[in-house]
Amino acid sequence: MKNILFLTGNDERQKVERNPTFQQKGVPMHTAHLITLTIAAISVMGCNPKETVNALTSDQNVTQQMAVRFAENMVGLPRALVVSDARKAAPGDKVTVKGAVIGDEPVFSKNIASFTIGDPAQLLTNMKERGVWSTGTVPVEIRKNNTMTVQFVDDQGQPIKHSAKGVNGLKERDAVIITGTIDPHSTPENPVLNIESIVVE
Repeated sequence: MKNILFLTGNDERQKVERNPTFQQKGVPMHTAHLITLTIAAISVMGCNPKETVNALTSDQNVTQQMAVRFAENMVGLPRALVVSDARKAAPGDKVTVKGAVIGDEPVFSKNIASFTIGDPAQLLTNMKERGVWSTGTVPVEIRKNNTMTVQFVDDQGQPIKHSAKGVNGLKERDAVIITGTIDPHSTPENPVLNIESIVVE
């Protein structure tokens, strides 16, 4: 299992040590101990390009930073909903949803930290039947009912203005378990979940 990741809008980057009480998947565990590490702004002479470039951008002129907090406190979560059920939650509701980073291309937004998750049991099955691994082959109604948008927001509830793709290795088709709150502006047709924690499996 990969680390859990968080993004915030603060001008710092935080990294958390692996939890020494970590247990196997499906076994309850104690809350992870967070250790904060501040990293200097990215520049042309950035000292850790592998971490910072993946977390931010390939543009060497970027000086914006994102805070990334890693923890392992989500194993064995009870009542993780499938996407179709999570879509029914009302604005302000806190939910835990399981799925995969999958949906209409592009799955990741380019300029904000939002992406699409879907129910692989529904989407991948339909793709397999058609022999084409693209959600474009899945009937519109199935795509609509089994996908939703999730996003990282800052302290003011605004989406972070940077793509989440590549942060801690997050990529298309990763299996995820996400806990968050349904955005106040979410609608039944276009539900949006503000991420508070995410397990990348």
